[in-house]
Amino acid sequence: MKKVVALNDQSLLDLCIQEYGNLKPLFDLAQANNISIVDDLEIGKEYILPISTLSSIEIVSFYKSKTIKPATTSPVHQYSAIGIGEMIIEDTFIVS
Repeated sequence: MKKVVALNDQSLLDLCIQEYGNLKPLFDLAQANNISIVDDLEIGKEYILPISTLSSIEIVSFYKSKTIKPATTSPVHQYSAIGIGEMIIEDTFIVS
């Protein structure tokens, strides 16, 4: 059985794209690991990769050749100092 180790800031969606090349096997991946598709992953934990016929071999090969490992779950608060942050319409953000 093939497994993958979750890296910092990786979500289940990231692992699915990295290992299958698309999101079609996402629910199978979640079920094999007894987690929700929105659960936070434990850094360094091994996750089971079920066999899937829904993989995009070309995308997986490209990611591996370029050593791309998506990690998209960076906390929002890291960016609040450089972005807009939160705004409340008609309170801190006036619509005219």
